[in-house]
Amino acid sequence: MTWRNHYSPGPIAWPIHVTASSPPTGPELGGTVIALSGFGFEDGPLLACRFGTIFPIAAAFIGTERVECASPAHAAYAVPVGVGGNGRDYSPGGGLFGSPAMLDYQMSVRITAVVPRTGVTGGRTPVFITGVGFVNSTLLSCRLGREVGRCRLNR
Repeated sequence: MTWRNHYSPGPIAWPIHVTASSPPTGPELGGTVIALSGFGFEDGPLLACRFGTIFPIAAAFIGTERVECASPAHAAYAVPVGVGGNGRDYSPGGGLFGSPAMLDYQMSVRITAVVPRTGVTGGRTPVFITGVGFVNSTLLSCRLGREVGRCRLNR
């Protein structure tokens, strides 16, 4: 919601507050759709996200309490995520003023080996994947063809 007063020549946006972001991690290549929850979001041509020092990033207005943005490419470390509605000011993220909105960019996964190369048609063959950049998480999954399943990280 915007309004004008006699002291300001242009519109003033109500403060935007981001209270949460999900998912907490994404690849350094970008492209992860981040859902930002909070209040004060208003649809408009200047609605945008900020990832660390990278802005403006196009935002999709889902509702007054939710905005979504696709993360840009970024080096592998955590950055605060914020939302702005006037093209200039962004809500703080990353613990600033109580906002936990962060995206922890992860190193891209590089697979160096898959063993065995073949298995039985009925499935249930253990598959071992070797590489770098795997993150030990409850969200860890593996895709073989069209099948997606849970994985376990062994170090």
